[in-house]
Amino acid sequence: MRLTNENSGLPMGRENSDFLVGSQLTLADLAVTTALGIWRGALGKTLPDTLVAYRERLAARPAYQRAMKANQAESGPPTTS
Repeated sequence: MRLTNENSGLPMGRENSDFLVGSQLTLADLAVTTALGIWRGALGKTLPDTLVAYRERLAARPAYQRAMKANQAESGPPTTS
């Protein structure tokens, strides 16, 4: 998928679903969330509001927060340049 101004959302699996494939979190969500994080963080790009909301929903999940905390403990806090 190419992210452009015209493409402000993701094709969700079902109507009213918070996830890409079906009604629960899958590897597809993890992969896309990671790619969006790179797009925003490392590349300094702005995400459309719909994608910001998608990332925030996934980041609010307790398991996501535990994984991020564990990752930071292993690699140290993020550095700014």
